[in-house]
Amino acid sequence: RRSGQAKQGVHQSLADAFSSLAIVPADFNNFLNYCRPDDINKYISQHLQTDESYRDECGDVVDLIADYFKRSKKFTVNRFIKGGSLGKGTAIKSKSDIDCVMFISNLPPLDS
Repeated sequence: RRSGQAKQGVHQSLADAFSSLAIVPADFNNFLNYCRPDDINKYISQHLQTDESYRDECGDVVDLIADYFKRSKKFTVNRFIKGGSLGKGTAIKSKSDIDCVMFISNLPPLDS
């Protein structure tokens, strides 16, 4: 749970982001009732979504990992997928990681 000070900071951040509204309600539980879709999209873009450089950097890391495994002589990588929130484009600032799924074949037995 957030402390009272942290909640107050979030509320101030919301108020600042939506300063274009004619009326900013004091009751933030009903705040979305007063927001236009453009205001919400602006807030999400500026405060929640990752920026392009972060997404590019993560993409580069995924490419390096995929290339590493594709060069393996012990098995064949049939498909390598970037998944999770980053793969879907819904990653949140400082709350996202890289999820990858690898489909392989010709995996040697575990006892060898």
